[in-house]
Amino acid sequence: MKTVMFRLRLGDKFERDLIESIRTIVSEPEIEFDRLRDALLESELVYRLRGDAGSYYLALTDVGQAVADGLYQIEFLLAGKRK
Repeated sequence: MKTVMFRLRLGDKFERDLIESIRTIVSEPEIEFDRLRDALLESELVYRLRGDAGSYYLALTDVGQAVADGLYQIEFLLAGKRK
């Protein structure tokens, strides 16, 4: 989830691009992404929108942006402690 939230923190992303970003860390990226997307939608952290060509993309809600920013700050602080 962290990988997807960090990618969305930088801006809206097409679902196919997000699936590609988790391909190296999960064995079945399409299935895992569907579960992750549904959980994010249910938690109201993302919107699922359709682009001009009919492809779906995700965008963070205001709450989702706050959560992603908080996760990023925690990750940054922990990385500094490890050095």
